[in-house]
Amino acid sequence: MMRYYPALLIFSLTLGTVFEISLLEKIYKFTFSEIVLMLGAFFIIMRMSLRRKLIVYRNDVIMLLWFLLITWAVCAYFWVKDPFQHFAGMVAFCEGLLAYFIILNTSSSGSSPKFRTIVRMFTLSLAIQLFLNIWLGIAQIDNITFYNLKQYAITAMGRSNYIALYFGFSFIYELASQSRAKFFFSLIAGIGMLMTLSRAGMFAIVCGIILLFIFGMRGHKFSNFFKIIALASLLVIISLSTPFGPIFFDSIYNLPSASSVITRGALWQAVWKSFTTAPLLGHGLRWEGDPHNVILRSLSDLGLVGTILFLGVLLSPFIKLSYLKSSLSYMSQNAEAVAISLSHLTMLIHSLVEPAFFGTTSQIWLGTILAYMTILTQPSALSYDRKFRNETEVE
Repeated sequence: MMRYYPALLIFSLTLGTVFEISLLEKIYKFTFSEIVLMLGAFFIIMRMSLRRKLIVYRNDVIMLLWFLLITWAVCAYFWVKDPFQHFAGMVAFCEGLLAYFIILNTSSSGSSPKFRTIVRMFTLSLAIQLFLNIWLGIAQIDNITFYNLKQYAITAMGRSNYIALYFGFSFIYELASQSRAKFFFSLIAGIGMLMTLSRAGMFAIVCGIILLFIFGMRGHKFSNFFKIIALASLLVIISLSTPFGPIFFDSIYNLPSASSVITRGALWQAVWKSFTTAPLLGHGLRWEGDPHNVILRSLSDLGLVGTILFLGVLLSPFIKLSYLKSSLSYMSQNAEAVAISLSHLTMLIHSLVEPAFFGTTSQIWLGTILAYMTILTQPSALSYDRKFRNETEVE
């Protein structure tokens, strides 16, 4: 039964909020994913009560860094400006680590195809919700403009710019994978990205494709290059045949004068000034005045000490890959780990201009992704990954 737990947890992220709790004039949104996470925690407790072994890897840098980050956040509670917001952020960090630990104990070493299925279920759920909402908006709007249409680019999980982070991950992950259906699901993720009207998301995808050619495509068949060009061309044709294309390309042309660009610049300056007033300790986790930049926010909220730990967790997939041999042939044999890492890097690039990795949803997502990376970089998983790649690669 618990073998389906990772799929249930990731799918529940797309369902959004169950109810809201009002406490001390603050509102905490309790999500479906937190309910599933509690079920997983109950499973771990039952397993411990039966004295069954729990999976903890000896070389697990991620768990150590995450634990130290939470410890630092607990210590920071004594000097923060808003204890309630900081506590909510601490809870999110704890949920991320809990998701990581539960996934390690509910996934087998042969997890590559299961993870691919999970990502596709997640992407389809987001795409269907977004499609229904965006076309409802088109039917209701008389004068379609960028911001009029963008307000309908929403799902239960979040609004356009936030869900674009996940469409970007899925798009690059599918392209980097060795599945026969990868271009179909890349197309789904690409259309989803178009419907979000996220300019930063499109930029992150372009960066991801470049990284894919630099690190992920070497040693593969050169025909993949032409397939990706064909896929990109198809996405452009689809965009131009719908209201999205002209509106989106016009917004790119007017980007320098866009209010979002001007606002972000002001936010970055304000947050940097805030950081310089408490560079070592930070001001505590908070959501007002979010700079839409994961590094600047971590510096301001967590200080230099917390930022080092936080970035260590975010960059840990690349630490995991460093355990693998660096030869070209060996890396190509472990394509699944490389695909997840490149997709995660695309998400990190996007997070430089969008809020990410501090809330409950993104922390649970992060815990799941890092758990699969840990599994895939264990010796028992590497032989499986080579076998899976040989069985699914397109001749």
